[in-house]
Formats: sequence, C-alpha cells, structure tokens
Amino acid sequence: VLLAAEQVQNRTREIAEAVKGELSPPVFEPSDFNDLCRQVVATLKLVAERNQIRLLLDLDSTLPPIECDRKQIINALYNLVNNAIPFTPAGGSVTVRTRAPEPGEETFLCEVQDTGTGMPEKVRE
Repeated sequence: VLLAAEQVQNRTREIAEAVKGELSPPVFEPSDFNDLCRQVVATLKLVAERNQIRLLLDLDSTLPPIECDRKQIINALYNLVNNAIPFTPAGGSVTVRTRAPEPGEETFLCEVQDTGTGMPEKVRE
C-alpha cells in the first residue's frame, strides 16, 4: 500500500509539472519490463477489487531486459489498465500480457486485454 501511495504521489507531481510545462527528459536504462507490469498491477489492485475485477498477469519469463524510460512505461501501462477497469463489468478481468521477441525479431509484445464492453463505434472512429 505504501508503494502504491508513493507511485500515486509521483504521478500527481509529474502531471502538475507537465501542466506547468516542466517536462523531464526521458531517462533510458535497462529495465525488467515484466517487473514494471507487476508494479502497475500492484498499484491498481485495490481499485480493481473494489470494482470486483481481477487483474491478471500473463508474463513471458524469457522476455529479456529492455532499454526504456521506466516512468513513461509505467505511466502508459497504468493508463491502459486504469482505463479498462471502469468499462469491465463486475466479475470480469483485465490481463497484462508480455511475449518475448520471436527469433530474429527485435520487438516484443505487450497487451492489455479486458473482458469489458469494448469501445463504442463513435470512439473508435
């Protein structure tokens, strides 16, 4: 709970800085992408439980470390999962999934899948 509160405070500070036009430059460093997924799911666990939704992880243990800006990746994943929760009915789930690159490929897969109602046609347009 303390980690989740600290992450919310950091995110609020980042939003306030962005509103003031004080954007931090990205900091790229080797990161365990699966660990970043775990952090986001842990942060939103209580929100999901209050809505009777299960947050699931389907993480590929063979995913190698990646170079990324951890804060930006956490923010993006947080937004995807947090946006899925209100549109997923009680008893449903939101799954964060990773897959390592195929041999000879450089890109990996990250999916956020939910059992929600989907986007209305007007939003998709």
